[in-house]
Amino acid sequence: MFRFAAVVVILTVGPGCSRPHPAKNEPTRAALPRDSSVTSPEAADVLRRHTPALMAIAGVTGTGEGKRGARTILIVYVARATPEVKQRIPREIEGYPVEVREIGNVTAPPP
Repeated sequence: MFRFAAVVVILTVGPGCSRPHPAKNEPTRAALPRDSSVTSPEAADVLRRHTPALMAIAGVTGTGEGKRGARTILIVYVARATPEVKQRIPREIEGYPVEVREIGNVTAPPP
């Protein structure tokens, strides 16, 4: 009878022990906060598709990703943020807001 009771206990408790459970103080994946410093791959894909056209605009020196609050934005860097240059750059690309940032002329450092 003791063997029968031991087998019943093992069969009842055993399968429950084999499933992975998070530790009591360890958050589950669903409870982990999103890291807002990580840029979304969708924004990177949008930039990859649109950077050649943006770089073809006179005065544009580069593109990148950034954050405005918690929202991902696309950044277009320009030598001078004149009204003419700003007018050629879209305000939004595929749902992402576009911010124009004046950074001056970009040159490579001397060797």
